[in-house]
Amino acid sequence: MAPQSRPLLGELMIEHGLVTREQVEEALRRQRSSLKYIGEILIEMGAINRRDLTRMLELQHMLAKASEGDEGSSPGA
Repeated sequence: MAPQSRPLLGELMIEHGLVTREQVEEALRRQRSSLKYIGEILIEMGAINRRDLTRMLELQHMLAKASEGDEGSSPGA
């Protein structure tokens, strides 16, 4: 299995100061007993709004694409 190239959404939100690690951990606990995405749970908790979620999902996607590009190139090729 290939290593995960997409950064974790919760980690991105923590790094950008939108949520605390405790909020992400609580959302992950709630996620275990639901079929919801972590972003939706954080919105329900009042930790973020839909605009924050959209921005972070876009950033996550951009970082994953950039990571895919880095993996395809090799130094000295």
